[in-house]
Amino acid sequence: MEAYWLPDVEEIGKPDLIVLNSFFWDLRYFTLRAKHFIPSPSPLHATERPLTYFELVWHRSRVRDFVELVRGKFPGVPVMWKTGQKRESNRGYGNAAVYQLNQSLRAVLKKLNVPVFEWGALITGELQCNDDDQHLKPGAPARLWADMAFWYLRRAVTGWEKCIDPPLS
Repeated sequence: MEAYWLPDVEEIGKPDLIVLNSFFWDLRYFTLRAKHFIPSPSPLHATERPLTYFELVWHRSRVRDFVELVRGKFPGVPVMWKTGQKRESNRGYGNAAVYQLNQSLRAVLKKLNVPVFEWGALITGELQCNDDDQHLKPGAPARLWADMAFWYLRRAVTGWEKCIDPPLS
């Protein structure tokens, strides 16, 4: 953060909204860590698998530290967290880990009073729109994500009550 993100932010100014997400990178980390520390063969070496209780506990502690770090660097800036979406495939029950991580995130974010950008839940069922196992093709889901991001930005800048459009006459 100190070497890369902060110099850019200082150049462009204070952000109006920060939407955090670290999802598939986190899932990958658990596998790489297991391969490094746990002898083969181990079911924890699988790239797509359910997570252990201790992996989820560790992840919640890292999310808490990350949110507190961002809030400390950008006081007064609204912070949100975007949930992850299911993979197109469910190899090795990998989508169980997606569900576990999203539920775990919701628990820690509620305690931290961080609103959740419910992307993962909204995109469920739209898997035919994937470009690969986890990235979306251009189209309706990508436009929905952009619309939601702009709406949350508008809400952050103008306030919740100003985001409701007046009734059409």
